[in-house]
Amino acid sequence: MEHKEYIDKLKTELLHAATNLINDDIHFVEGIRIIKDRLDILELDDDEVNLTRGIDSETNDIPIGDTRKRWNKEALRKVDDEIIDYIVQEKAQVIKVCEKIVKQLSNP
Repeated sequence: MEHKEYIDKLKTELLHAATNLINDDIHFVEGIRIIKDRLDILELDDDEVNLTRGIDSETNDIPIGDTRKRWNKEALRKVDDEIIDYIVQEKAQVIKVCEKIVKQLSNP
């Protein structure tokens, strides 16, 4: 894959993750991790990178994706209960970032 193709692929993945997070179609932490990883490489805006890095750091012990399926349901419920207040606190700011990303990537 050529460099431009790779960058375009990352931008598409970033756009999808941001859209999915806005629409609640992805677990909040999973969406943040995808967005953070893509922003780290693309370096579109330092504010977004720093926000997503901070949230990723605060939630790095939260299981996502297939890992959630392998966790004990009671342990998973406890972890989710503990993080819900943090997610509620950060969500509005994250949605603004996601909307900015969607606008930026939809109108290059």
